[in-house]
Amino acid sequence: GSVIGSGELINVPIQAAKFGFVLFWAVILSCIIKYFLQVELGRHCLVHNRTTIQALNQVPGPRFRGTSWIGILYIGGYTISGVTVGGIMAATAGLFTSVMPIGASENVSTISWGMIIFAVIGSVLWFSLYDALEKLIAFLVCGFSLSVVVALFLLIFSPNPEYPLTLADVASGMTFSLGDPAQRGAVAFAVISLLGALGTTANEMFMYPYWIL
Repeated sequence: GSVIGSGELINVPIQAAKFGFVLFWAVILSCIIKYFLQVELGRHCLVHNRTTIQALNQVPGPRFRGTSWIGILYIGGYTISGVTVGGIMAATAGLFTSVMPIGASENVSTISWGMIIFAVIGSVLWFSLYDALEKLIAFLVCGFSLSVVVALFLLIFSPNPEYPLTLADVASGMTFSLGDPAQRGAVAFAVISLLGALGTTANEMFMYPYWIL
C-alpha cells in the first residue's frame, strides 16, 4: 500500500505524456531493480536482526554519534517529505468534494473533508486499528491494480479508441532508446527520475525491513 505513490501515479504518466513509449524499458528496469534491492536488503535485515539504518551503520564512512551519514540524510529527507502529506490530504479532500460536496462552497467542502480525513486517520493511528487498516489497504491495492488491467484492456480492445494502443507501441518502448536526439538531455533526466521514483525510493529501502522486523 505504501509503495504505490507519486512515482507510479504521477511521475510515470507525466513522462509517458511527454515522451510516449520510448521510456517503457526504464519502467521495466526500475521494477527489476526494486525487486532485488528490496528482497536482498530485507533478507540481510532479517538474518542479522537489523533495521536498514543499523545495517548501513556497518558501512565505512562518516558517522554522527554512531549513525551513518546515509541514515542521517534519509531522516532529513523524510522529515522534509512529510510536508507532502498535507498535499495528499488536500488532493483527497478535493476528490471527495467533487463526488460528495459538503457546505455552501467548494473551499468549505474541501476544508471539511480534509478535517474528516484527518480525524479518521488520526483515530486509526490513535486506537491502533492496524488490522482493519491492513485489510482496507489490501482491498484498495487490489482495486487499483484491477482498474489498471481493465483500463489496459479497454485501450487495446475498444472498437473505436480515442487513444489506440498497439503491440507495436509497446515494442517500440523496449529498444533501450532515448528517442529524439534533440530531447536526449530531457529524456536522460526522465530515466533517472523514473529509476529513482520507481526502483530505489528511500522509504521502501528503510521502512519495509523495519516493519518486517
